[in-house]
Amino acid sequence: MERAPSLRAGAVSGTETHRRMRHMVEDYRDVTEPEIVSIHYNCSQPPHPLSEQLFEQFQEACMIIENDVPAIAFIPTDSTTQDGHEVTSLLMVQAKKDGRCYVRGVGRQVPYSRMNLAPDFGRSGPSVGNIIHELCHVLGMKHEHQRDDRDGFVNLPKELEKSHNHKKVADVHFGRYDTASIMHYPTCRGTDCAERMTAGPRAWSTPGQRVQLSNQDKLFLNRLYPPVPSNMYNPERSRHTGRWYCGRRVMEENNYPFGCIGCDGRCGPNNGPNCPACIMYGVSQGDEFPLVLGDDGYGSHSTQGETGLMYCGQRMKKKSSIHNGVCGPNNGPNCRECRQLLG
Repeated sequence: MERAPSLRAGAVSGTETHRRMRHMVEDYRDVTEPEIVSIHYNCSQPPHPLSEQLFEQFQEACMIIENDVPAIAFIPTDSTTQDGHEVTSLLMVQAKKDGRCYVRGVGRQVPYSRMNLAPDFGRSGPSVGNIIHELCHVLGMKHEHQRDDRDGFVNLPKELEKSHNHKKVADVHFGRYDTASIMHYPTCRGTDCAERMTAGPRAWSTPGQRVQLSNQDKLFLNRLYPPVPSNMYNPERSRHTGRWYCGRRVMEENNYPFGCIGCDGRCGPNNGPNCPACIMYGVSQGDEFPLVLGDDGYGSHSTQGETGLMYCGQRMKKKSSIHNGVCGPNNGPNCRECRQLLG
């Protein structure tokens, strides 16, 4: 290791998210014919339409999510109907100057979801990363720092612990606590942090990044929205490793936020680690999750981590100044034996 929940007609609803989180693998494997989930958005409604620059940023955020989650399609619309039928997943986006970026509710809302991207947010308005954060709320993701197992990863003053955006509400988890998640609020560093959230001793990266989806964010969304093959995403099972690979250049940050590891930046196409979408596509085809290989019958085995690499959790030679000398078990370098498992 290195230190430093879908409705077929549209986005996941709040109650559906909770149900799918509890029965994720079972529900996922029951989906025999996954479909593209279309989320229609309108950014031009008066009295607070998005500016041209903010609209371009919004579109960039949509494309980033579409690339990482092949079952999602964001579609612009000027109407609440399509082909005479009411749009079931509609997102109304406004740019009201109130200094805040937010979404009303987590997951699909009826009759539509509402998002505000305030032009006066922060010093220069919302970034693409801020918009991705809000779009993930629309897709069913809650704040990472609101998990009920956050103790040790973050520290909060008592006055902040029960505030709306900080109180513990996420009691069903996907994977380990992810300080690299784009759904995590930033933590305060310095001397003037008495009334703000700070990083705890268990934090394995600096919380609050607004650069990209973390690997665990990608895995989670691809669990909720089963990957769908298309002209842009065409996974094939490797005869060499038995894993699914799409060949896309989506692994350049597979060890995020510590860069790329164990690959050339591509998913496959024949061996090595595969991307989060292909990992979850494999689950839809009957593969286990997480993948376990090399069990010798005496408890010695390797498990696939967030990077797509295999890890045994055993001691190994340190590969860098920030490597703790362990093979994984979630990210970072892996040992020679584990590397051989994926060719």
